[in-house]
Amino acid sequence: MKKLIVPLLACLSLVSCAKEPTEYKAFSNGLFDTFVDIKTYEGNDTNTKELLDILKQFSKETDNYINTDTNGVYKINLTNNSIQISDNLYQCLKYADKLSDDLGTYFSIYLGSLSKLWKSRLNESKIPTSEEIQTELLKIQETSLNFEDNSYVNRVGQAEIDLGAIAKGYGLELCKTYLKSKNISKYLIDAGRSSILLGEKPTEDGEFTIKIKSLQNTYIKAKNVTVSTSSIDEQTYVVDGVRYSHIISPETGDAKTINDTCIVLSENSALGDALSTSLMQMSLPEIMSIENEYNVQTLIIKDHKILYQNPNIKLIYG
Repeated sequence: MKKLIVPLLACLSLVSCAKEPTEYKAFSNGLFDTFVDIKTYEGNDTNTKELLDILKQFSKETDNYINTDTNGVYKINLTNNSIQISDNLYQCLKYADKLSDDLGTYFSIYLGSLSKLWKSRLNESKIPTSEEIQTELLKIQETSLNFEDNSYVNRVGQAEIDLGAIAKGYGLELCKTYLKSKNISKYLIDAGRSSILLGEKPTEDGEFTIKIKSLQNTYIKAKNVTVSTSSIDEQTYVVDGVRYSHIISPETGDAKTINDTCIVLSENSALGDALSTSLMQMSLPEIMSIENEYNVQTLIIKDHKILYQNPNIKLIYG
């Protein structure tokens, strides 16, 4: 996951318009190859520290570039032998693997090798050859995971696992479970602006105000939801006049997208992250079908203009 995908730069920025009560804060740089900013308005400093510890551990387990002191994606990618992993990673992989089946032409956790190929070539101002892409696509088609005894997993095939499109969201789901166990309902966890978990703000309406960077003077107001964003703003490569992104199609192996920014509001942070990536290559009819199927709300942006807005998303201007 790290170094493989250009970090998603700030597409959303948080706006505070009123004096806040006491905040308990925790901050770390480098988790999931981005920053994590935690604020709670209930509980105590121990709670924010424990939330950060949850994310630190899960970030290590899902990192597919650095060999850490824990069994995780990096070690799974090294071998086709069974690896014992944590329950959190086991359940994340099972969920992500199912989404790879359900959203197969738009989402896959087996894009690691192909993404590395694109990253390497684009850094040289080149693109992969069609033969190289087809070789990697064949690896993806022939790769799967076996799940054993609720704690062991082994990779079958040679394509590398990459959880970059879902790891932050799943980590936020782990945080939400923790917060619920502590009866904390007022909080905000910002994981690199691309995944923002909102509880309630300690104001009369309880809503947070979030600026959409790719639109002028436009804000989302929301609470008790995750705001997931995929975007090519400030993350594109141009080779021979063609714009390429960090988002790869599992179907074609290409690095071009239909949409510029896709924002998903959802109750499930992991699902929201996976869908925001998938929507980048979908047509509007497909996007509206996804909304109905998964009960999510979307905002689609093209050329810094709203292409589609779910009517339940509250936008304010100014």
